[in-house]
Parts: sequence; C-alpha cells; structure tokens
Amino acid sequence: MRFYYCDKCDNIIVTMGDKGLDVKHNGAIEELIPNESGEGSEKHLPVINQKGNKVKVDVGAVQHPMEKDHSINLICLVSSEGCQFKYIKEPMPPVAEFSLTDGDTPLFAYAYCSRHGLWKVGI
Repeated sequence: MRFYYCDKCDNIIVTMGDKGLDVKHNGAIEELIPNESGEGSEKHLPVINQKGNKVKVDVGAVQHPMEKDHSINLICLVSSEGCQFKYIKEPMPPVAEFSLTDGDTPLFAYAYCSRHGLWKVGI
C-alpha cells in the first residue's frame, strides 16, 4: 500500500500493489513515506485498541490538535482481509472505529497529519 499527496488539489491517493502510480494529474504528486517514530510521535502515531470485532484507532498517545491548518485528515486500518478508511474533519476528534469480520485481524494503522505527513504503526 502506498500513499501519495497532490499539492494542487490537496487530495491523498492510495494505491495497492507494487506497480506505482500512473495517473494524469495537474498537480505535483509526491509519495508519502510513513513515519514510524521520532519527534512528534506522541501526537501522531496511531494507537490501536481491539475488543472482539471492533477496532478503535486513536491518533496519538497525547491527542492530536484539530485546528483549521493543522489536523488529522485520514485514518486507515489495514487488516488481514483488506483496509478501511475514515476521513476526519476538524473539529472532530482524531478517532476512528472500525468493524472486522470473524477471523480478520488488524495489521497496521496509518494517520495523515496536514502539517507533519503520514504516520504508521503495526501490531
């Protein structure tokens, strides 16, 4: 799974597989490489909590601010059977709840910050 950002339209593009990106677009598209640690991780790394088939993803051990120019815009849960997305708009808190089917297990969670980029945590 790869994430890309367009600086003209402010969209995030997600691709599956390893063939890269082949789209016609008017803006400059850059691949987002996820941070997995480092400065700011306490407010950006997703925290995954699972109870049965329900998975809650909170962004940050310390909750991330949700302001007009600095917020979490996207949370993605990758599981053994696929992926699910939740788009977040301020002033909503940076939290997402997902449901899994029986036998499905969470593998990774991603969070995109409008100022500090893409963050990833694995289980």
